[in-house]
Amino acid sequence: MGFPARIAAARSQIRKKFRIAVQGTRWRLSWAPVLLALLGVLIVNPAKAQGNWVYESGGAVPSDAISGGMEPDGTPLYICRAFFQGGVHPGRVRPGLTGCNIGWGTLEYDVPFYQVLVPLWASAANGNIPPGAYSYGFEAGFFGPALYPCRGYLNGGLHPGKVRPGFIGCNIGWGGKEVPVNPYEVLIAGPYFHLPVDNWPLAAGSLPVQYGPVVGGFEADGQPLYVCLAGFNNGNHPGKFRPGLGGCNIGWGGAEQSVPTDQSSVMILNWMRPTQVSFLSFQAGNEANGDGLSICRANVNDGGLYPGKYSWSLNACSIGLNGAEVLSHDFLILTDNTQIPH
Repeated sequence: MGFPARIAAARSQIRKKFRIAVQGTRWRLSWAPVLLALLGVLIVNPAKAQGNWVYESGGAVPSDAISGGMEPDGTPLYICRAFFQGGVHPGRVRPGLTGCNIGWGTLEYDVPFYQVLVPLWASAANGNIPPGAYSYGFEAGFFGPALYPCRGYLNGGLHPGKVRPGFIGCNIGWGGKEVPVNPYEVLIAGPYFHLPVDNWPLAAGSLPVQYGPVVGGFEADGQPLYVCLAGFNNGNHPGKFRPGLGGCNIGWGGAEQSVPTDQSSVMILNWMRPTQVSFLSFQAGNEANGDGLSICRANVNDGGLYPGKYSWSLNACSIGLNGAEVLSHDFLILTDNTQIPH
């Protein structure tokens, strides 16, 4: 079984789905009415972001979904988008909801068929780096070679590691050893319209679920593994982290190294205040009139932190909540504020 097929099989543990490709987008399609197929045609492919979206329905969330906020009780909320009234609108979803919740026209709507934001990974092998790969770390030395986050199947789990040209595979720290794995996948992320990401120091004491840590894989027992960066031996090395692991685990020098949290960070989504933003680099949807919509998040009076939608014309973060469209003027935007270089 090839690597993409194994990814699909792992994601189908909850319910079996077909996977289809529509204009470069990854989709999950369950047995559903013809309307479901039509929806896939109607959803617009916004600004090179389509590779970061997978199809779900009825409150389902894929295992690698990226959180964009949380309920007042701490339950993670995930970023979704849905076709509605001629547009594609970002919102929120979690298990227990019946769809993607959006705000529109002063009301809250629950759209049963939607897409969920996930990290994009590209297949590779034998030390090769696919186009668009995200350079996240480097080997020791002033001009040390760039390192890239990768992931590969090993002993029943899907483990994040590191790769660069010259490696024979994705090097993963596991069982006390550094294990090269083939084939593997390499993370595709920001900047330039790909998923905007940033770093969060693990020395802060806990995993910042509300900020959207990037899921890179899972243990054999299903525990999620997050993409981390470890300062080690005068370099910065991509690896894996989860609560209870003790640090960012990497492969180095033929052995597994557990780098303490005070020398490690975890990859999270990059959220910016409107005053910092002059260019919206990650378009996630559009209004019926074609105006672009980005992802925002805002605290609401009930104590929750909710993903929603933002545009220049709206000048607020629109969130569907308790039956109404709530407009918050104190919010953050998911963007790296970086333009494509000329």
